[in-house]
Amino acid sequence: MLAGGLLTSALSWHWVFLVNIPIGIAVYVLCRTLIAQSGGKAQGRLDFAGAATVTASSTLAVYGIVNGNLPLLGVAVVLLGIFLFIESRVAAPLMPLRFFRVRSLTVANVVGALWAASMFAWFFISALYMQQTLGYTPMQIGLAFLPSNLIMAAFSLGLSAKIVMRFGNRLPLAVGLGLAAVGLALSRLRPPAAASCCMSCRA
Repeated sequence: MLAGGLLTSALSWHWVFLVNIPIGIAVYVLCRTLIAQSGGKAQGRLDFAGAATVTASSTLAVYGIVNGNLPLLGVAVVLLGIFLFIESRVAAPLMPLRFFRVRSLTVANVVGALWAASMFAWFFISALYMQQTLGYTPMQIGLAFLPSNLIMAAFSLGLSAKIVMRFGNRLPLAVGLGLAAVGLALSRLRPPAAASCCMSCRA
């Protein structure tokens, strides 16, 4: 968010889409280097059909949701079904379906998907609120998100692992998701009141 605010303020919003290019190149180079050092060898052929169908499905789903296009969403669902069929048949699947038999892994993936969806929605709506209602610049918006980014970084860099080692999985997960739900609910309730206050002050 901070990098996005900096790029938008210094250049334009188009540049935020180029951030992942150097990251992708770095990941590619490091993966080739680390795999070569470990002596790992690929088994089976690359699942091109699976990669193509899941990519097309997710892309069409995004376009369908953004544009409110139900036929595109229908095609995305069909492609997802084809992807799952392919994964159940190929020798070296892109996503082995047997992983979903592991309950903890399945629950973690569902929770992770819901968490990501809620956080991205929160970032998007909050950024719009700060820009259109509070009049923040892109750089100010990036700085406003800095505390939450630092907290997420601190937990990602080892703090969450220490908490799980001490209290187990369920309690930290329940407390963390509960706090996230309360925070999202508060952010949903506060902007309208703050917006009306700002509009009254401006009037």
